[in-house]
Amino acid sequence: LRSMIGHASDECEAVHVLAHSMGGVVADRALSKGVAASHGIATYVALASPHNGANGARAIRPAIEADALFAAGARLAAGATGMHDPTSEAVRDLARTRAPLPVRAEAAVRLRVVTDAIVIRRDVFDRRVDVREYMPRSMAELEGHEQIVHHPLAQQVVRGTIATRRALAEARSAEE
Repeated sequence: LRSMIGHASDECEAVHVLAHSMGGVVADRALSKGVAASHGIATYVALASPHNGANGARAIRPAIEADALFAAGARLAAGATGMHDPTSEAVRDLARTRAPLPVRAEAAVRLRVVTDAIVIRRDVFDRRVDVREYMPRSMAELEGHEQIVHHPLAQQVVRGTIATRRALAEARSAEE
């Protein structure tokens, strides 16, 4: 990602980083290693990204590591319900991930739907960063994690932040 941003910054006026879920963790790692405003990053918008690691993963890891039968049951239950495999390397990484340094971009904002059971508020929150949370607007948005990309207010913030290079002050839907 750092290499890609470096190449893009050579060719573009500005670089806009838009990440969802684990992509935000990857972006955090890349950006904390010196790729930021000096490389032309104008905006960084993260959607449902567990920047502080996943507290749910931290909670279940000890049981998974201590009991193979529990781990197998958790894996089966996750598969049956369409959830992420709690025994995977990705979940193990999320259990170890810690809060990154704040990103030095012209604008940075983190967005999530409050009903996101995968990335909870504690996984996103940072007093140094603009964090926005949205209520689901339909039954389809109750799931939260994947639906943040379809949420109309989040889409307005993404478009407005990129267009103005500032975190959009307040997004309102057309019906409000």
